[in-house]
Amino acid sequence: MQFIRITRRRFYYEFFKRMKNWNSLVIVTGEMSEKEIEESTLGYVTDGIIHLTNKEKCKYHTLDGRNHIIRTCDNR
Repeated sequence: MQFIRITRRRFYYEFFKRMKNWNSLVIVTGEMSEKEIEESTLGYVTDGIIHLTNKEKCKYHTLDGRNHIIRTCDNR
């Protein structure tokens, strides 16, 4: 499992490093669960992550010094 995680992290790093050399805006889309986003290393190599959901009663918080937004939802 650790090998797969290291390989995935290396792939993300190389992929996003090459995209920065394109000198253009690149938007990458995908489907990830909240848990996958929290555990992912993508936050370290991207400028930001936008998570869309259809849950209601959510609160949004920004983290100082980072481009991340923390979303907490009441699942009632």
